[in-house]
Amino acid sequence: MAKPAASTAAIESSAAKKALLEKWRAQKVDINDPAYQEQQAARMAAAEAQAAREALRTEVKALELKSERLLMETLEALPSAPGTPPAVIVALEAAARAWPRPAPTSALERLAQTLS
Repeated sequence: MAKPAASTAAIESSAAKKALLEKWRAQKVDINDPAYQEQQAARMAAAEAQAAREALRTEVKALELKSERLLMETLEALPSAPGTPPAVIVALEAAARAWPRPAPTSALERLAQTLS
């Protein structure tokens, strides 16, 4: 006597589930395995390095904002009367010296011309 098609499919499905479960059990991780522990340590080190990079980025952003604030305060302190580009250039040069590589004088002169 032949089995109904529905029960045959259920048996095959059940067998597939059992095979999948056995495959998963075989791959189950042993947390005492030295290779696993090394992998976990590498992941932790990578996470710590990422956190250190983020902290450094935050510091750099804060320093950039501080330098921009200094530049704005320096520029705001300049006299606003027209025809005073030399004072503007002096202030721009002073602000540019805050960076490791100062801007070229020609670029500062163009900026001073634009600001006045």
